[in-house]
Amino acid sequence: MACVPPQHLAVLALLFNFASALCTIVANKYALKVFHYPAALTAIHYSLSWVAVKGAHRLGVFQRGTVPREQKKLFYSLVIAWATCNALSNASLEANSVGFYQLMKVLTTPIVVFIDFVWHGKVISLGKALVLAFACVGIAVATVSDVQLSPRGTLIALASVMFGVAQKTLNEHMQQRGGLSTLQLMLEAFPPMTFIGLALVPLMDPPGLLTFHYTPIVITKILFSGVVAVCINFSTTLVLGVTSALSLVLLGQVKTCAIMIAGLILFDPQPNRRAFCGATTAVLGIGWYTVLKVLERRAKERKPPVEVMSPAVGDMEDSAMPSSKQNSFLSLKEEEALLSSTRTGKM
Repeated sequence: MACVPPQHLAVLALLFNFASALCTIVANKYALKVFHYPAALTAIHYSLSWVAVKGAHRLGVFQRGTVPREQKKLFYSLVIAWATCNALSNASLEANSVGFYQLMKVLTTPIVVFIDFVWHGKVISLGKALVLAFACVGIAVATVSDVQLSPRGTLIALASVMFGVAQKTLNEHMQQRGGLSTLQLMLEAFPPMTFIGLALVPLMDPPGLLTFHYTPIVITKILFSGVVAVCINFSTTLVLGVTSALSLVLLGQVKTCAIMIAGLILFDPQPNRRAFCGATTAVLGIGWYTVLKVLERRAKERKPPVEVMSPAVGDMEDSAMPSSKQNSFLSLKEEEALLSSTRTGKM
């Protein structure tokens, strides 16, 4: 990696992540066609990822971190949400078409925005709201037009989305406030997630796992899906380290479109043009919303800080003013300083 130029490394990381994401959905779908135990398959993925992250730690790729004592409850909540989310995700992939499965993943962003509005009072701009409404219309059109839709699959997909929202929120909290990197968090979370995944097997999977006939083809598909799951975890971490947020956003939208097209070609016996058009509309809407969010964050980071100057000691004119007039006079001076710095930045 050290001999690879940074721009080439970024391109390789993006290609690796794109191929891993596409292979993950296809490999899991093929594995679940012959191995109808999504919770067991998820537990296998956790155990393989645990071994891979442990090996990376032994090789010195990263240092082990510790969960702060005050963050323990949130950490265990994250572990439960993370384990349940992935198990439900594989169950949704088995019960639904690839297009509907991926479309419900897109629904995560509007739900997060709604929860932020209800719980934290965060209000988004009118432009973002219109883009999200545009995306939700596309989701509605695609959902109504999906001929393979079933009540059971819809409930599993909605449950997967809700647990995914919880996992995303808690994961962000643990990395930003808990002081853990992605690999450190994975190393701490995968052991208990493996045991939770095994505990979910009798609750989610049909009976017959112990008496299942494991042919070489079945074992190969299961192991291949597990290896691809490890690759997607590693490649996502690599992309976050060598590319910008905007590149990651655009890559995510390309992956979503490619996954839906692959599902349409490989797994849907009767392609539905209306459903595909609605899904494309939803992806474009979420993609544009995310781009606006990234650009807004960049604008805030580039905005120079405003320094408030205190009045000079001994300035009799200012000190002789009443406090209310003096505060108003200072606010005017602050506004003039802000306008001056803004004009200077534009020149």
